[in-house]
Amino acid sequence: MRRIPELDGLRGVSALTVAFSHATIWTLERTGHPMPPLTAFFRAAADLAVIVFFVLSGLVIGINEQALHSRGAVAGYALRRITRIYPIYVLGLVAGFSVVAAPLLSKEFLADGGFLQMWLTPFPPGNAALWSLHYEAVFYALFPIVVFLNFKPLPLAITLALVSMLMLFSSAHLLVICGYFSLWLLGLWLAQFSQSNSSDRPVIGPMALLLLAYFAANPVGAMLSKSAPPMTNAVGLPHPLSAVAIGFPVAALVAASFGLGRRYLWIATLMMFAVVGATLVGVVLRHLLWMPSYQAACAAVLAATLIAVTRWRIDLSARTMVWFGDVSYALYVFHTPVILCALLLVPRKSPWPFYVIAVVVALPISILLAWIAEKLLQPRISRWVRRTWPIARHARPVQPATAELA
Repeated sequence: MRRIPELDGLRGVSALTVAFSHATIWTLERTGHPMPPLTAFFRAAADLAVIVFFVLSGLVIGINEQALHSRGAVAGYALRRITRIYPIYVLGLVAGFSVVAAPLLSKEFLADGGFLQMWLTPFPPGNAALWSLHYEAVFYALFPIVVFLNFKPLPLAITLALVSMLMLFSSAHLLVICGYFSLWLLGLWLAQFSQSNSSDRPVIGPMALLLLAYFAANPVGAMLSKSAPPMTNAVGLPHPLSAVAIGFPVAALVAASFGLGRRYLWIATLMMFAVVGATLVGVVLRHLLWMPSYQAACAAVLAATLIAVTRWRIDLSARTMVWFGDVSYALYVFHTPVILCALLLVPRKSPWPFYVIAVVVALPISILLAWIAEKLLQPRISRWVRRTWPIARHARPVQPATAELA
């Protein structure tokens, strides 16, 4: 397995961002304190982290899982993915159901156990962060098809992103998958691009075209406001359309940060200005079908990251960052039930110090559980699977690229 320490560090920072954002927002809601303007920053940063997870997931899978030209290879790939994702996922699912006293022997638990949340069921009870695992499972299932049919990731990503614009007319789940899968395919393209070291000039035009198409869709949505579906398919999630608009600058950021072409620095910068501009127009018009106002903060976070990584050369490959990257998947899976338990210590309408107590209690416990799961439980499961089913040895296990994804 090829490891890229900078990506591990970026994944770790993203997982910590999601956990801290949820601890902050949910505690403020319970204690009755007014939401400060900085709360929008936390919420936007968490949305951005999910988008980064999707891009990194495609990138890491593309680097480590390309030899899928036989049934045995596909079976080995599927077994490695299930081994890596499912045991910790089930533990997080059981923890969430238990925290809110939801029945484990229920159709909802079976559906969520099959990664069918957000399609047949809403958020998993007690662990809403697991919504993104449904999309990750779909991406993993579609990847062998992309390889067998020899689709080029970038044209396919742009095509699906444009197809997702139909969400202005329909809230069909398939369109949501198209929007998010386009981000995953950007990561897959980055993996191939980094290995082929091809020219990046042909990419500028399609990226600009996609962004123009997205912003052109907004006036159409304004005219269709009375008949169009809601702007978001679930409260609190990054809408696929706005995720696509920000996801392409994320891909450009990753490309620029790891030496894949300075043009991407300019692409990301220009696209971020466009995203911020469209957001400001939406705020002025106060129209539902424009991007939510907190996406402006999301754009600002990405711009700040862009400057920090490329100019200040922050070392995301530092040992501490990489360690958090190693436990990021379990941290993402476990943090929500732990936060909900910690909130039981916080009386409603309580004074400010209780907020600090909840955050201080929840985050260290989440990190400890993540370490136990990733460093003690997961390696034993992986070794047992490789001994029991030799087909899993066709390639070495891959580290999760998302808080595999959210």
